[in-house]
Amino acid sequence: MHKNNKTILEFNNVSTMSMSNRESKVTNLTFNVMPGDLLFIQYDNPDLIPPVCDLAEGLCDYSGVIKFMENDWNQIAPDVQSQLRGRIGRVFNPPGWISSLDVYSNITLAQRHHTTKEESELRKETELLAATVNLDHIPEGRPEMIGTDVLRKAEWISAFVGQPYLILLEHPEKGVQVNQLQGLANLVRKSLSEDAAVIWVTPENLASWHEKQFQNSKRYIMQNENIKLHG
Repeated sequence: MHKNNKTILEFNNVSTMSMSNRESKVTNLTFNVMPGDLLFIQYDNPDLIPPVCDLAEGLCDYSGVIKFMENDWNQIAPDVQSQLRGRIGRVFNPPGWISSLDVYSNITLAQRHHTTKEESELRKETELLAATVNLDHIPEGRPEMIGTDVLRKAEWISAFVGQPYLILLEHPEKGVQVNQLQGLANLVRKSLSEDAAVIWVTPENLASWHEKQFQNSKRYIMQNENIKLHG
């Protein structure tokens, strides 16, 4: 558990050009993410993903200022950037599995790269997370050998391992039924209670489900290259 009173993520007048035919342009994004915040960002074109998560990790070119844990991505050394990214968990869309590694190695790759955690500690934590999403154990074998719904749950585990300060969820419900999302909701609530923050980005309209699952979440709609608070 980590207790934190810092602003976790700050966007100040952030703009970017479209970087590929899969990503939309964003203009003048300004918002803060505090400990315990859940931001639900809905976009309307499933073929054009807003690069909010890449921006949050300082992984693409932009104008404006982006700070994670009060550190400006453009003002810190690469080794510090690497350490900070070790405190960010993420579900990627499309999935970021490395086909040459088994599922467990994929799940723990970022933690082994960015931290000095013992293998036994990682194994214990991943098994506890697996139980939270109703898996008996971490799936064995390479990603292509695993069923879609089980593999999606393994992605959730990967995003939450290591008690990150910030969890970025890109279309995390893709490939599973809404009634299977309870495990993900449990992970989100636990992290929020420990002063982490979650940004959930999706083209799906999950407003009614979100309202039942989470109190005090902030819902945004992606419109005209910017996000607008809904309601």
